[in-house]
Amino acid sequence: MTPKLIELHRQRGRLQERIAQQRTAVAVQLKPVLDAERLAQRSLNVASDAVQQLKAHPWPLALAVAALALAKPRRVWRGLRLGVWVWRRYRNLRDWVPASVWAALVSKR
Repeated sequence: MTPKLIELHRQRGRLQERIAQQRTAVAVQLKPVLDAERLAQRSLNVASDAVQQLKAHPWPLALAVAALALAKPRRVWRGLRLGVWVWRRYRNLRDWVPASVWAALVSKR
């Protein structure tokens, strides 16, 4: 082998070591982000499962709401007002956030 080829092989080895070190550093730096993403994904899965369960069995929820309405109508009214307030804030936020960002947030499911 020629000295130039030997030097190219050495240089390649040094570059591969440097790349391996950089990959390790990036993996360490991204661990908190990946952990947060996993937690968010699990939360979305739990919420989705809960919605599916409520869609499949709506009567227990309807009975619970009816019982609350009969027992404490004033609290139910306050809860409904709070729900409408939250819904309006959600709609305002959805209108304020650009459509591309909103689509990216929703498509993560």
